[in-house]
Formats: sequence, C-alpha cells, structure tokens
Amino acid sequence: MLVRSATNKPMTSAPNITNELLSSCNVSMSVQTVRNIPHSTGLKARTSRKKPYISEINRIRRLELVRKCKNKPMDFWKKVIFSDEGRFEIFTPPSIREIWRKNKTLLELKNKLPTLKHGGVNVMVCGCVARNGASNSALIDSKMNALAYIDVLQHNVLDSDKKLSMEKTFIFQPDNGLKHTAIVIKTWVFYHAPRRLETPTQSPDFNPIENLWMHLDTEVREKNVTSKDNLKEKLQKVWNSSNIEITKKLIESMPRRFEAVIKANGLFTKYWNFITLLHMFC
Repeated sequence: MLVRSATNKPMTSAPNITNELLSSCNVSMSVQTVRNIPHSTGLKARTSRKKPYISEINRIRRLELVRKCKNKPMDFWKKVIFSDEGRFEIFTPPSIREIWRKNKTLLELKNKLPTLKHGGVNVMVCGCVARNGASNSALIDSKMNALAYIDVLQHNVLDSDKKLSMEKTFIFQPDNGLKHTAIVIKTWVFYHAPRRLETPTQSPDFNPIENLWMHLDTEVREKNVTSKDNLKEKLQKVWNSSNIEITKKLIESMPRRFEAVIKANGLFTKYWNFITLLHMFC
C-alpha cells in the first residue's frame, strides 16, 4: 500500500503516508521508514517541474499543426522568423516541490506542477529569431497598447528581415498572445507579413525563441543586477551577443519538436523545459 500510495500520488509527503497507514491500516511506522521503503523500489524524492495547462481543444490543434508541418524540409524553416516576448525579473524565487518518482518519468502528467501565466515582472523583451541569428530587440517596462506593439513589430520584423538577410518571402510566426489579437495588429501583420506560420496558444515548444529566453535569464542571473535600468542594460547586451550557432541549432530542432509532440499525444514536451537548452548546446 505504501509504494502504491507514493506511485499514484507522487506529490504526497512521507508524513502524510505515515498518517494514512495509521488511520487506514492501523499500522504505525516512522517517517524515515516510510521514506526508505519507496527508495528500495526505485522511487526517490525529486524536484517537480511545473506543467503548463493545455486544454483539450489546444491539444488537438497542436496535433493538427504537427500533421501539417512535420515533413517540412529544413529549407522551409530557414525562411521562418519566430517572434515572442520574454519577461524578466531582477529576482525570481524558485518554486520547488519534491515528489516521488522513478528515473526517466519527469514528463509524466502526474509528476508536474500545474501553472498559469501571471504578471509581476520588471522588464519585457520583444524580439525575433531566425536561423541566421537574432533580430533587433525592444525592451519594454510598461504595458503596451496596440499602436505601441505595431511599432515593435516594425522595429523587429521589417527591420529584422534585412538584418538577418532573409528573403522577402520570409514566413512570420506571430506571437499568439491574446493581447496581440486587436484588429489593427492583425491588419498590420496581414499586409506586412502575408506568409505566416500560425501556432496554437499554450504552445511555447513550437517556438524556439522560448529557449533563447533561458539563455538570457541564465546569463543575466550570473551578473550582479541591482536595478531595472541595470537589468535592461544587461538583457540588451546578452541579446546582442546571441550568435548564429545558437539560433541555428534552435531552428534545426523543429523536426524533433514535432516528433516530441506526437510522442506526447499533443501534451507538453521536453522542449517546454528551458533546461533543454543546456543539453542542446553541449
């Protein structure tokens, strides 16, 4: 019963299992013994990774996109400009919770912590990335309205296709956040980026730039950031130093990302975890 409880409810604690054994089976056991028994079967206390929420309709949409794009040649992905925005704080306290799980079970649904997007950030970076490198970036420390976002698009997309030596027939992957669905924004994108790669919401693993945010976050955290202006300065410096080798590997990961989504039946994949970036560049 003890091992079954830890397996079926990986987020339950050893003290809770001890109490459950006492109340349900009248079995008295020390907390340390409760910890030792799962260990003997391969279950160990590990830190749980957060799991983004994927609705059923988005799971289906993710699989539909995979079916359309999984066989696209690399020449197709070379033409895509991926856009996104990342939010950065001076300090971000970690959210850690230990769970019972075996090796190689990190991505199982029961071993994830549900999360939803939230605010509380200091600086937002808007940027684009393609196989040829990273675009210009825009650092924002206040909320954007539609016209301000169009200015960012002008700065990032139209200027970036020149900076990155992209053909005029480039394919634009727009940020699909709800705040970017205003008619004026859709109209701008329609006329200035007629070829688009539309991806479902709740799908950061379809956008390689998401992993570039990890690169920024890791680099900035190694520095002594003391203020918002200091944070913006260091973010800009790290973004500008992003080299072609990094972006090339990110874009070339697209076929593997689609295979991972198929394997996960439309649910989250390892590419959702920013730590994947470290393994990609080893």
